[in-house]
Amino acid sequence: MLWILRRTSLEVFLITFAPLWIASIIEEEYFWMRVSVSILAGLIFFSWYLIIGLKLNEQLPDESFKPDLFFKLNWFYVLALFSTSVIIGDPENANKEMPIYIMVLVVYFVFAFFYLVYFTANAYVKVFASDKTLPREELILFAFMAIPLGVWIVQPRIRKMFIGKELI
Repeated sequence: MLWILRRTSLEVFLITFAPLWIASIIEEEYFWMRVSVSILAGLIFFSWYLIIGLKLNEQLPDESFKPDLFFKLNWFYVLALFSTSVIIGDPENANKEMPIYIMVLVVYFVFAFFYLVYFTANAYVKVFASDKTLPREELILFAFMAIPLGVWIVQPRIRKMFIGKELI
């Protein structure tokens, strides 16, 4: 999936959100098709963070390089919990009382997602630190959190950086 680094903002936007739109129009009687498309959408969405975070972290000098094991574990957790919730999620259970262990899993899911965003935004800011036209760090963090808007801000610089490089 490294090809996503060289895509335009529009292409990344469409690749990321087309499966979500498709999943929303699939009728409920095709449950497994809807689940499969939703999991594919989650895989694409969360993999964008993984790929950008890891590749930008590789570009950092040794003194700024961060170990990425915790980042990868959080990515896996976010994807696993998202997939599980898509499979067992039932709108009829929405009003029932939630067990405490489920609340703990959801709270850690929020933390893990914010860590994905933070790690990726931090690597982005450090790689492009010399660029004087770079927006403030808070805007970059917001851009990664609000991905429909953020892809239009973040992806052009990433594309420009990786357009001529060998991606292995």
